[in-house]
Amino acid sequence: MLIYSGFRPSEAFALTWEDVDFNENTIRINKTVTEDSKSIGTPKTVSSNRTIKINSHFVKELKMFRNTQQIFYWKVAGNNIKPKYVFTNITGTVLQNGGEWYSVQNFRNIWKGLCGRHNIPFFSGSTLHCFRHTHATTQLLNSRHGYEVKFKMVSKRLGHSDVFETIRTYHHLFPEQETSFDEDFDNHMNNLIIAK
Repeated sequence: MLIYSGFRPSEAFALTWEDVDFNENTIRINKTVTEDSKSIGTPKTVSSNRTIKINSHFVKELKMFRNTQQIFYWKVAGNNIKPKYVFTNITGTVLQNGGEWYSVQNFRNIWKGLCGRHNIPFFSGSTLHCFRHTHATTQLLNSRHGYEVKFKMVSKRLGHSDVFETIRTYHHLFPEQETSFDEDFDNHMNNLIIAK
């Protein structure tokens, strides 16, 4: 989900199934797990409140995940209870936190365990936030739109407060833009000198 969406991990953990619109292929971000993971709070910025489009492959995966989660949830919690959160904190026969959200730290431990089982190097910087960067980088490098449009669209998708935050974070992906800028400046200055 984090690679497909670009959500902050705390936004993903606060997602409820009501936030997912399977008819419109969208997910709405309007809350976040707080830093201490003890409650659900408001998103980081005003622009973090957003609705993003998701592709049909991801929708299919989400539906399969929801069905599997529902079956497992019924075994533990009973037939009359449906999971509220997309990432429900439920293990074995115990509902952790009453089956509420995961904490970022709990999920980080799961991520570390998965890396170990699949021989993927894990280091202290292997945060779940890296998936957000993977999403943004993939969007920027593979979009057919121009430089300015790419950054504006990705900025909106990531929920950044302004496009300059996105540019500051990802401008290094486009070194040719800096070279082009320098060349344009040099050409302009040369034209001024020649004109004299």
